[in-house]
Order: sequence, then structure tokens, then C-alpha cells
Amino acid sequence: MSFRDLLRLRRNDNHSPRVREVVRQTVEYLDRITSSDPEAEIRPAMLAQVLRDNEVVAISALYLLEQAGIVTPHVGVYCRATMAPIEGYSVQQPIPPMLPCPACFEEHSFDDRTMTKELFFTVNRDALRNYERKAA
Repeated sequence: MSFRDLLRLRRNDNHSPRVREVVRQTVEYLDRITSSDPEAEIRPAMLAQVLRDNEVVAISALYLLEQAGIVTPHVGVYCRATMAPIEGYSVQQPIPPMLPCPACFEEHSFDDRTMTKELFFTVNRDALRNYERKAA
């Protein structure tokens, strides 16, 4: 499945069997992960490993589920030295240029490469359950 095909999915509700299978596997993964940790942060790289595919496919599946109200994208900011979380933001929110680190108590910035950011998703468990019922 090409990236171009995945982008076309938004305009076409008649998804291919491959797309339906990727979304089904993603929903199963989300259910499994969030049943033990409802606040789990879903990272595209981890989902790609579960799907045995690349991150573009994982992000595309998450995008489709975002359109259905099941997941919400966020940007996590982390201390590069300790990988401790500094702060989380909605994808529309601007990230301040400098932030204090709760782990090492220093000011970090992207300019000096002392902090990094990563895309993650959170799951709306109620929307996920409703989606699973409709799919059944």
C-alpha cells in the first residue's frame, strides 16, 4: 500500500481489504494496551512493529482512527539526556522554546539539542468500544 493510497482514504469510505485489516489490527492493539493502562501513550514506531509495517502505515491507521474520534494526537517533549518527560502538548499548541526539566532541573531547548519531541496518541476508550461494537 502506497502513501498516496493511504492519503486518498480520507475521501473514500470503501477502504481496501488491506486498509481494513491494518485498522482492525490497530484497534486490537489499542484495546489490548489501554485495557491495562487507559492512559497509555501510543507511539507510531511501536505500532509499526506490531503491524510489521512502517511508521507511515501506522500513522495513517492512527489518522483514520483520529477522524473517527478514537485517538488524539499529542507532542511529547523529553529531556534528551534522561528521556524523562518534560511536558505534553496538543499538536495545535505551540511549544515554548525553553522548558525546565523536572528530572535534571536544567533549562532545555531544541536549539541546544537538550530536549527532543515525539508524536504520540491517546485513546478515547468509550469511542474505541463503540467502534468495536459497530465493526462486529
